[in-house]
Amino acid sequence: MTGKIIIHGMMTSQNFGDILLAEIVTGWLRELTTAELLSAYAAPDVQAILGTRNATPGDYVSANGVVLSGGGYFQMMDSGYPALKRFLKNTGPLQLAQLFGKPTALIGVGVDRLPHASMRFMLRRLLNHAVAAGLRDPNSLACAEELGLRRHAELTNDLVFSLDATTLDPQKQAAAAARRERLGSDRLVGLHLSGTSTSAPDYARLHERLRLALADAPPSTGYLIIEDHPSKEKGGQSDAQQEILSYLPAGRAEIVRYDGTRSMLALLHSLDSVFTNKLHVGLAAAAMGTMPFSLAKNRKNLASFDALGIGGNCLMLSAATGDMDRILASAITHSGRFTVPPDVRALSMKNRDLLKKFVAAALPSARGVQH
Repeated sequence: MTGKIIIHGMMTSQNFGDILLAEIVTGWLRELTTAELLSAYAAPDVQAILGTRNATPGDYVSANGVVLSGGGYFQMMDSGYPALKRFLKNTGPLQLAQLFGKPTALIGVGVDRLPHASMRFMLRRLLNHAVAAGLRDPNSLACAEELGLRRHAELTNDLVFSLDATTLDPQKQAAAAARRERLGSDRLVGLHLSGTSTSAPDYARLHERLRLALADAPPSTGYLIIEDHPSKEKGGQSDAQQEILSYLPAGRAEIVRYDGTRSMLALLHSLDSVFTNKLHVGLAAAAMGTMPFSLAKNRKNLASFDALGIGGNCLMLSAATGDMDRILASAITHSGRFTVPPDVRALSMKNRDLLKKFVAAALPSARGVQH
């Protein structure tokens, strides 16, 4: 192996979107370099998935560079001390690398207006000193440029759009097709909620509107009720799955437990449409050719759906009841495949070009960079 590169991201649990983005970045790095790939803060099961080991303090001194893999790290949902603490965790490995004079890169990340001047100062410094910075939507780029950057950040798109149905695991695809055939429905809709009706008032309203929408749906429609990470906490996704199942007659729905990114991609591809309140279930469905619909917890979802040209398919969870009903009815009755616009695919692949630029800076020897 030639050198060491540390990959940072949301790696403390097997959350579908976070791990999928990390897998894309680690896969590209293995195509581009023979360097040893290390992870930051990754749980043991995530290290096994990515084929990495966690970096030690000494590795931060000897590593050739640090990459922040895709995600909405700078699209904050909270403020005060919790937001600052999370910001420091998200940026710590990059700040440490820059302190040691190491090359850094931010690949396919999201940015919004940050609530603290200290955060804005640190993010401006990170972006100014990064070898490459790819921001995943126009709003992210605009918010970054408002910081007064000296170095130009690049507009890219979400890493997930580097994938399409040709990248599916054939065995996972066959299993998903067999599940669809077993249900024997004319149409198959994916349903995914991260909370139960007792989680919050907006969730209570959403569950009630979903129950009514399902009661009005064609009886030939089948449903897969999915989760995007292993869920055992009370009021979490597994409880939400059971609650949604109770809205439907026996034989029309099946609960699908999370079984890794490859199984999830194949499952999403097998559906006619998907309804979710989380970002990467929707975006990955779109990448696989399945139309997504969303009532979102976070405004970052709006920017990503807008970039796909389907902004009308995504509203905030706090949307008016009539708008909520429209989204649910559309999700349940939609037919036809979705095609990701070519410019979105191209911007997603631009992340790989930026990663290659980073590798060339971190490992300038001829053996460091592959084509």
